Amino acid sequence: MAIQPVRVGVVGSGMISRIYLENMTLRFEILEVGGVCSAHFENAKRRADEFGLPATTFDGMLADKRIDMIVNLTPAPAHEDIIRKALLAG
Repeated sequence: MAIQPVRVGVVGSGMISRIYLENMTLRFEILEVGGVCSAHFENAKRRADEFGLPATTFDGMLADKRIDMIVNLTPAPAHEDIIRKALLAG
């Protein structure tokens, strides 16, 4: 029985996102990164392009029913809002 990958969406494209994306794309076969978003789309696009991933908006990520899990790499003060919206989106 093949294990289905967990499709993750990455919220935040700052400096820490590079190591997270490197690990998620190269070290963990169970993870499939479905997109990167940021408060500033051009930053998300730049980071996503670095790893050959799609850039999206947060609303687009929440609407994507293929995303199983959100990885929240935003500054701590933004965590509650991001997590709450992700949970409400399912």
